[in-house]
Amino acid sequence: MRLAVALVNFGPDWGPDGSFTKTVGATTSEALYQGFAPATEFRFGIALEPMSTPWLDSVIDIEMAHPADNRETFRIGGEAVILKVLAVRAGRDLNADEMKNSLGVGATATIGTRQARFDYAATLTEHLGTVHRFSMMVKF
Repeated sequence: MRLAVALVNFGPDWGPDGSFTKTVGATTSEALYQGFAPATEFRFGIALEPMSTPWLDSVIDIEMAHPADNRETFRIGGEAVILKVLAVRAGRDLNADEMKNSLGVGATATIGTRQARFDYAATLTEHLGTVHRFSMMVKF
């Protein structure tokens, strides 16, 4: 089992330096840009590896995120890797409004001395249809 905790985007207010010309009705004036607080977020995750054999590796993970400026999110997911070459993935965002369910596959291949990887994921939505994601990687 693996545990992870992260606190991201914390620190002092930040924003652009300088000023800009502000026009309200017929009045024009110089105004300074205002700073803003970064969107601090606390994340917690657990990953379990319920099965590991010479031909199959599996992972189940659970993640909770608590952003300071939005509602909490809870996600679960799983992955099965067959012969260290083909990966099958599924995930669910438990409290998402739109993009709740995702399915994906990935493949890894060795080309000469390089390792290449291709991943595809489809996220099923009610109003946007199916959102497709592709990625490709080559290790040097």
